[in-house]
Amino acid sequence: PKAARNSAKNFEFYYQRFLKDLPGVIIKVKTGDSTTALTKAREEFEVFMGCFKFMSYRWHRAYSSYRILEPGEDFKPWRINIGASDTAGYVSSGKNDNPLPFSINKSNLKKMRSLGLKKINNLLKEDKRNDFQNMILNSLKLFGEAVSDLNYSHRFVKFTTILEFLLIKRDESISHNLAERLSFLMRRKSQERQEYYNYIKELYKIRCDVVHNAKNNVTKEECEDIQSVVNNLLILLVNIHN
Repeated sequence: PKAARNSAKNFEFYYQRFLKDLPGVIIKVKTGDSTTALTKAREEFEVFMGCFKFMSYRWHRAYSSYRILEPGEDFKPWRINIGASDTAGYVSSGKNDNPLPFSINKSNLKKMRSLGLKKINNLLKEDKRNDFQNMILNSLKLFGEAVSDLNYSHRFVKFTTILEFLLIKRDESISHNLAERLSFLMRRKSQERQEYYNYIKELYKIRCDVVHNAKNNVTKEECEDIQSVVNNLLILLVNIHN
């Protein structure tokens, strides 16, 4: 019907003007109904933000001193706007008061690609993701949630949860299997593997103390240690995928 065509044209006109006036990240999903589209757009944006926070962490590790968030701080580079038409859901992000952690230019994009930006982008662009791809992206999303947690103890547990999600099967014993698999994946020589195994066991003991013994004094350094372990594993898996 003519009215429906005009409605679609009007939406597209205002949508394009909206994109022009509000630079940032746009995720647009087309499905049979707006509710499903909106739900999917929210999910995709959360995955994107996890990837962005992960790349921000890698950037600071490589090119500047990475400062882990203090209690009371948060990392929200954009404000988020959500809307829907009849068959399209979108999540858009306009610039917030908080500055981006790096300037977007050719030089910095080249550096970002060397840190894995293109490989993660390939994952995000997949229309039909397999289980392995979804596992990596869900882990990157959890990484983003972990770095935004204001409590060091909670943050530490979230990082160990990512390791369990990636490496442990249901009903398996965790501490030994996690340490053994990480040491095998991340180290080559026998002695190095044994040392890394012991290191992971000690880190996981902290997690157990938080969960089972109500420990609430995890330090910034301990958070940085477990965050580094998760970072290295995720990069390995992203490289394997590509």
